[in-house]
Amino acid sequence: MSHARLKTRVGALEAELQRRNAAAAQDLTSDEAHSAKAAPPAAKPATPWGEAQSVQAAKAVQSATETAEAAVADGNAAQIQPDHKSPSGDLTDTAPEAVLPPRAFVLRQDLLEGLKLWLRENWVLAAGAASLALAGVFLVQYGAEHGMLTPFWRVMAALAFGIALIAGAEVIRRRFGDETEGAAQYLPSALAGAGLITLFAGLLSARVMYALIDAGPGFAALCLVSVLALVLGWFYGALLTALGILGASAAPFLVGGQSQVPWMLYYYFALIALVGLGVDTIKRWAWISVLALVAPLTSCLLLYLSGAGELHFLSALLLIAAATLIIPERSLWPRHHGAAVFDLIGTPQGRLQGGRKYPEFPTRLSAAIVCVLSAAAFMVALQAEQAAAVSLAIATLSVLLLATLIWLRAAPALFDHALVPGLVLLAVILVEGLGFGPLFLEFQAALQRPPETAPPQTVWALVAIGALGSVLAFQRMRWTLFATDAEGGAKSAQRSLFWALSAAVFAPALVLVLEFSWAPAVVHGTYPWAVVVWRLRR
Repeated sequence: MSHARLKTRVGALEAELQRRNAAAAQDLTSDEAHSAKAAPPAAKPATPWGEAQSVQAAKAVQSATETAEAAVADGNAAQIQPDHKSPSGDLTDTAPEAVLPPRAFVLRQDLLEGLKLWLRENWVLAAGAASLALAGVFLVQYGAEHGMLTPFWRVMAALAFGIALIAGAEVIRRRFGDETEGAAQYLPSALAGAGLITLFAGLLSARVMYALIDAGPGFAALCLVSVLALVLGWFYGALLTALGILGASAAPFLVGGQSQVPWMLYYYFALIALVGLGVDTIKRWAWISVLALVAPLTSCLLLYLSGAGELHFLSALLLIAAATLIIPERSLWPRHHGAAVFDLIGTPQGRLQGGRKYPEFPTRLSAAIVCVLSAAAFMVALQAEQAAAVSLAIATLSVLLLATLIWLRAAPALFDHALVPGLVLLAVILVEGLGFGPLFLEFQAALQRPPETAPPQTVWALVAIGALGSVLAFQRMRWTLFATDAEGGAKSAQRSLFWALSAAVFAPALVLVLEFSWAPAVVHGTYPWAVVVWRLRR
């Protein structure tokens, strides 16, 4: 669809250029005929205005065409927007230009003031949208409490109400628009957002409250509604997306009920995050991406604290982290460029020459989600009562560490992300040993094992993780040295030094943590442990 629109605009540009050339040629002919009668040939102007305008228009068309073709080649055709001025200064909508991702800072004072002003002027619209959304949610809950209709028809009524709201919003949008002036301003977004929340609440109640559908079909239905929300978000204003994210994240807690499969809600919240990021990768509002992460992550945390389990909690957070790295840049292999978060520290010379370099918004977003996932794994390890939960936290951190070392190798702005899971992994092992955690106690229980019984392999697995981390960090150093850096050799040298230090420090640091907090020689014997340490030293 975007390619078709682009071809139409390029065709319109070519037609406009031909029309201007024809008009310029006609004006030039008439001017020459008039000059032949009224003045000698030497008085004829060298560059008539019409010809100059045609040259300028030709240059504008050529530049716009090259920009459009480059945007199509990069997969950014959906970001081509009309230019509002022609080369002569007249208003027109035929010259496209490529809109680059903004260097967005979300938590700014002017944005917060703008939000307060909007709420003060449009509080009736916000209250009405919230009321409609709650009406759809409580339609099911009230019917359950008072025995009105059967469970099937309660769910059907909620779904019909949600579809009616979305259909009404689409009719109003097609007739008056969404971000328009007057009484209909943002009304379609409010109605469609309430309708989406009602659809989510109806499907959740069908699964959680009444068990009318199985987990598989229920999740498939939620995926369909998520696709609908994604498509609507591309055509409506930011109010629809914000209202949908907040309402859909709160819907499971408002619906209530008991479910035998609460783990499904984790992936439901991950779906909400994917929809918000998918909308914002086209719209480029930036704050929608932040909201799409904050609301689902908060809901996942509340669900975990209610006792819904660790496995699906960390799995859902891994999915959200992967989506945060992929969707904003629209690439399966992240290719974030520019400054890294680590560059905010800067050097004295850099601060004297121009201050700090701030990373782009997708880089800051990915750094935040990596920190959140690492903190979640650390929290699971601290609260674990069984050794399996601690092992799950360590496995999650190991997967995240491997992903930052291998998967992000083509993203120079994300080189410092590996530092977070690496340090948190060392902290988990240290706290587990000093705090006599369940995994450490299970390891120490091997002292009472019967004769001829093999000791647990926990320590060897941890040592293998440390050795693999150092080897991959060394490989990243080699990749960085041989890669072409657009920012200059100094940047490559700095990052190569970072990876060299990481390769030299990570495995020995993990062995030191094990030696002073786990005492592996007591369980495995002095000689095997000494051999392992000696091999790592080499």
